[in-house]
Amino acid sequence: MNDELKILSVNYISHERVNIELAKAKNLITDNSCERYQLVQSLYKKAFDAYLVKNTDISKLDELIDNSNLYFGAASYNEMDDYQKFSYINSKYIYVRSFIFIEKLDDNDLKILCDRIVNTRYNIDEELLNMVERTYRTVITDNFINGIYKEKGIMVMYSLPGVDALLSNAFDNDTLVFNLRYGKNPVQMSDQEYIKNLEDKDAFIEKIKETEIAKLGEVMGCKAGLIVVTI
Repeated sequence: MNDELKILSVNYISHERVNIELAKAKNLITDNSCERYQLVQSLYKKAFDAYLVKNTDISKLDELIDNSNLYFGAASYNEMDDYQKFSYINSKYIYVRSFIFIEKLDDNDLKILCDRIVNTRYNIDEELLNMVERTYRTVITDNFINGIYKEKGIMVMYSLPGVDALLSNAFDNDTLVFNLRYGKNPVQMSDQEYIKNLEDKDAFIEKIKETEIAKLGEVMGCKAGLIVVTI
C-alpha cells in the first residue's frame, strides 16, 4: 500500500469503550486532543486491512456480489459512513466495522507506530503486518466496561445512524465485525419483481454470512460477523 494515510475522525475522548486513562498514560490522548490516538489507530487500521487482503479472500466478495445478478447498488461517497470512507480493502461493499483499541498495544509496538507517524512513513511492510498478526485479536476485543477489563460474557451492540439497534447487530465482544453496505437498486422493476429481488438478496446475504464470512473467521482465528446496511 502507498504512503497515503486516511484519518478516521472520531472523538475518542468521549468514546465510552476507550480506556482514557490508559491512553493518556501512553501519551495517545490529552485532556484537549486525541490527534495522536487518531493517527496511530489509522496507521494500524491501514496495516490491518492490508493483512486481511493478504491472508483472506475478502477481495473476492465484490465479485461474488456483482455476479449474483441481484443488482446490489454500490453506495456513493456521500452515502458511505466513515468506516467505509477510510477503508483500505478496496471494496465497493465490504469493510471492517470493529473498533481498533490502540491503547491496548504495548510500549514497543506503539513506539514503532509513533516513530512512523513522526517520520510520515505510512507504507505497510512486513514489520507492521507481523505486528498486526500478533496483536489484532487483542485490539479488536471490546471489553473495557465500567472502568475495568472483562474477559468473557460481553455482547456488543452495533447501532446504525437513525436506526434502533437490532438484535442481529449484537456480537460477542471478541468478534471481527464487517459491514456490507449497498445502495438503491439500479434497475427499474415492478413492485412484484422488487419484492422478489429483496427476498433473493436477503437469502444471498445469509449465504455469504454462512460461507464467506465464516471462512474469514476461520482464517483469522476468531469469530466473524456481518452487519447489513441498506441505503
